[in-house]
Amino acid sequence: MFLHPPVPYHDVPRYMRAFDVCITPHRVTPFTNSLNPIKLWEYLAAGKPIISTPVAGFVDFPHHVYIASDSATFLRLLPCALAESPTRVTARQAEAVRHSWEARVTEIIDAITAPVPPAPAGQPA
Repeated sequence: MFLHPPVPYHDVPRYMRAFDVCITPHRVTPFTNSLNPIKLWEYLAAGKPIISTPVAGFVDFPHHVYIASDSATFLRLLPCALAESPTRVTARQAEAVRHSWEARVTEIIDAITAPVPPAPAGQPA
């Protein structure tokens, strides 16, 4: 593991390409359970294996994220993450696309432009 000093946001993807495994070893607190972490979407878009403590966001994707409730489990999951099938990369990236801003805007536009069904007979429109 290498702990790097902060880098400019636009350089993050370049650094992530060198990751073997993406990790989120957050403490489980009311705060970390209230987040919708951008880091999750960045990790999924990179397609890399992900190991996280059971915090908000990450626990919602157990099919893409290895969840470790303690340090021993975190260490035990590292070899699993390193040895996983390359097909998981495209599955994670597809998940990120389904949750992209473009996908969310399309969903909103579709809801706004969907035809409104007629009111049942005898009820005001």
